[in-house]
Amino acid sequence: MVSNAKHYPNSLLRIFLGQLLNQSHLAGATYCNRGRGVSAGGADVAAIAKAYVVSISTAVPIAFVAAVSAQRWTVLRPLARYAPYPGVAAANALACVTMRQADVADGIPVFGSAAGAPAEQLGTSRVAGWAAVRDTALTRLCMPVGNFLIVPSLLYALQRPNRALGFGPQIAVTASIFCCWLPFSASLFPPTGTLPVTALEEELRAHLERAGVREANMFFDILKKKGDPVEVVVKTFDGDITVQGYQGGEMIKAMEQSGVIFGCKEGTCGSCEVKLEGRVVRSCVAKFPKKPMVNVDITDNELLKSRRED
Repeated sequence: MVSNAKHYPNSLLRIFLGQLLNQSHLAGATYCNRGRGVSAGGADVAAIAKAYVVSISTAVPIAFVAAVSAQRWTVLRPLARYAPYPGVAAANALACVTMRQADVADGIPVFGSAAGAPAEQLGTSRVAGWAAVRDTALTRLCMPVGNFLIVPSLLYALQRPNRALGFGPQIAVTASIFCCWLPFSASLFPPTGTLPVTALEEELRAHLERAGVREANMFFDILKKKGDPVEVVVKTFDGDITVQGYQGGEMIKAMEQSGVIFGCKEGTCGSCEVKLEGRVVRSCVAKFPKKPMVNVDITDNELLKSRRED
């Protein structure tokens, strides 16, 4: 793409193919790392496909205008090698926002606690959803910097007068920068974010006040947890109820909705023992199997039995 911008700035076909390759790579990575959201089941194939079309439609005209402008105006000519970046960055950010519209509309899970107490889920927040999408979109602006700003700068610095740099060194430089910059740019934003309690919706602030939490910050998953949803059928003393979890995810967050009492939350005290598919587990540390539906029985829990008898 950098070579095309420098040598073939007016070739719409080359720009289209370059952006198609880049956005196809991004869409593939997004599909493999898709999360599961609150209401829409996460980033499904339809959402990824929609974002893919939006990103291509955005990247191609921006990259084309940038490349042609850099060739036509002398003052911009030194920037011709960087022409692909605006299209790639804008498309990446826009695709992220498009794919995660449900997080902004419906909110994402948020967690918080009083000082020194274990964190617990407070509910869902649209404010946190917007913050998560915003921060993730910013990472998408940073990620192309390595390949589309740093690499062309290094290649320009390494080339000799009247002699282009060989194909092998170009590949080596590009691969090295890509491998170093990608994890660095991802690390600029942590996988969780924080917001002050005062920034939350009124109902969540009221929930915190009832729980006696006034000074704590809440946190949320920016990139969302991986894993397909699991339907958890819980046998209780009053009949069966259904809660939602994630395949391979921790049981504790789902079981908090079932009436199970958690003590140490470290798997030591045994107050949260339940039967998962007929096997006794301590739900504060156990994880769900990778199945679309599981059965949990809490009626053999001795602590719950004794409290019910009282």
